[in-house]
Amino acid sequence: MESTKLKVCITAVLAVSCASAVYAILRFKRRYRVSSEVLNYMDIQIVSDEAVCDEVVGEIRRRSLKLHAIGFDCEWVTDNGKRQAVALLQLSTLDGYCSLFRLNQMKIIPGTLKLVNKRYSHATRSKPLYNNGILQAPDGELLCTCDSKKARWYVEKGLASVVDEGEGEAPLTVRLRFEPAGRSVGDVGRFYQIAKENKCVVCGNTDSYIRKNVVPREYRKYFPDYA
Repeated sequence: MESTKLKVCITAVLAVSCASAVYAILRFKRRYRVSSEVLNYMDIQIVSDEAVCDEVVGEIRRRSLKLHAIGFDCEWVTDNGKRQAVALLQLSTLDGYCSLFRLNQMKIIPGTLKLVNKRYSHATRSKPLYNNGILQAPDGELLCTCDSKKARWYVEKGLASVVDEGEGEAPLTVRLRFEPAGRSVGDVGRFYQIAKENKCVVCGNTDSYIRKNVVPREYRKYFPDYA
C-alpha cells in the first residue's frame, strides 16, 4: 500500500515537473518568436544621398500628419573633447517608419530635411529658466528657491512681504505671512533650497539650451487623464 502511494506521488511530481518544463519551453519560444518579429514592425530606410532624401522626408511628413510628432535622435563623435558635426540623423513615426540619414555622406543637407526638422524642433530659450527667487518662512528660515513670478504671486495675494527686491545679483526674497504646511528637511529639503544653475545637465553648456521633459508634451497630451 505504501509502495503504491509512493509510486503515485512520484508520478504526480514528474508530471507536474514535465508540464512546468513544457510550459517554460513554450513560453520561451513564444517570447523568442515575438522578440524576433519586432523588426518586422519597422520599415527602416537608410538615406545616403540627396536624391532619395526628398522622397523619404515626404513619407515622414505624410505619416506624421495625424499626431504631429516624430521620433528624433542624432549621432556624432567627439575628437579631443570637441564635438564633431552630426553624422547620423534618425527620424521615425509612430507606425514604425524609421529613416536613417547619413549626413556624413551627403555633400549638402537637403532643404526638405531642414524644413521637417525646423517644423518639429524646439527653439532655444531666450532667457534663463531659473532666476532663483528666495522664499522664506515667517521666522526667516529658507524654505526654497522658486521662480520670481511665483514669489511675486504670494506678495500680490497678501500672503507674503518683500524682504529684498533683488537689485543687481541679489535674488528677490519674500517672506511668508503664514506658517507653511511643511519645511525643508533632510537631503530632499536641501535640494529645494539650493540655487539651480542655468546650464545643460549633460555637457555643462551655459547657452543655447532648452528645457526637456522626460515625457515630451507632444506625446503626453495623448495620455489618459490619470497618467
